[in-house]
Amino acid sequence: MKKLILLVVSLLSVLAVSATEITIGRTWEIVEPDPIKEAQKRAKAVSPEKLKPKNSFRSRLAAKGIFRTITPKNRKFTPIHTLERQIVDKDGLILYPVGFKFNPIKFMRRFESRIVIIDQEDAMVVKAFLKPSDIVIVNKGDLAETSKILNRRTTMLDILTAESMNIQRIPVVVTVDYENLYYKLEEFLPEQGILL
Repeated sequence: MKKLILLVVSLLSVLAVSATEITIGRTWEIVEPDPIKEAQKRAKAVSPEKLKPKNSFRSRLAAKGIFRTITPKNRKFTPIHTLERQIVDKDGLILYPVGFKFNPIKFMRRFESRIVIIDQEDAMVVKAFLKPSDIVIVNKGDLAETSKILNRRTTMLDILTAESMNIQRIPVVVTVDYENLYYKLEEFLPEQGILL
């Protein structure tokens, strides 16, 4: 038993010494640059313009081709959608077939807010006429800057919203007539001081 203990102790001491003092084969100094410093150096060399995405979220989804209002005008738009695929229930029975036409306003939850769609350049003039319940959507301009000017949250006018409400001119106030199932669009000129 003593021999076994002696053998284990001597092996452990040899391993400990060999791990710290013995080198087998040739060795060389590390001459590579520090990878973290190298990455930082390369990051500083890249221009900020190259870091910006080529197609930002806003540029891909923003509504395009909407012009400024020249003459104030009120109009109505009745949205009609056609199903491109059938809608079935949990048992597979067809609830609505392909080609079914419907007015989405009929299925919308009621809200009494007006939707005010403007460009950033309209913000200062429109600010005095906004109601606390109004939803402001920005077509052109900086959302953050427009939010600061109006002291309220704003959202971007996207392609789907513009198409679903048939937005043709900016600025416009959109309200929903739930009884007659249409959007009422009031195109206005903010510089003439028209109350919203």
